[in-house]
Amino acid sequence: MAYSVKIKNILRQFNKKIPFLQPVYESIVNSLEANATNIIVEFTEEKLLALVDEQNVPIDKKITGFKITDNGDGFNKKNLDSFKDYLSDTKLSLGCKGVGRFTWLKVFEDIKVESHVNGMLVKFDFNENTSLDDIEETTIPALGTNKTIIYFNDVSMNYLERLKSGKIKVDKREIADIEQIAQKVEDYLLPKLFLLKEEQH
Repeated sequence: MAYSVKIKNILRQFNKKIPFLQPVYESIVNSLEANATNIIVEFTEEKLLALVDEQNVPIDKKITGFKITDNGDGFNKKNLDSFKDYLSDTKLSLGCKGVGRFTWLKVFEDIKVESHVNGMLVKFDFNENTSLDDIEETTIPALGTNKTIIYFNDVSMNYLERLKSGKIKVDKREIADIEQIAQKVEDYLLPKLFLLKEEQH
């Protein structure tokens, strides 16, 4: 059952600083919990014409968004209902509080979901103006195999803010260093993988 509450109000309840990579962590965990055996995360980085600033100081490219694709259960009726239910207890035994997907919106303002599941397509935009009650299954035919793709775009002003001149005032985005990102993901996932393994016994 969907919880009739505005997403804007939900986001105001997150007072803690959320790591820029939190949506990456949450998305991978969701894929694992959805029994995915193939998970692909593709990052996009900013396009810099020069790798040095006006003072000739080296500039590190930053992550501007990412896409995650998996072959898990997808947004079937059970998972879709859970997604729409604020504070869902579906994954309570795994230590989940039912709010992970809302942390996505603290970091990225534009999220698009496309889930091919059971021969049907579930497709919707997820942002602070989305009405959870309006997200529904569709009758659009989809691919024969399960495949879910989620696109994360438009870094929020919490992590990237520019002055009117175009100069950056705040930049808390992750440096586009795949090895460093992979290590952070691994460090985050280890305890989650242990809980998943315990859940399966």
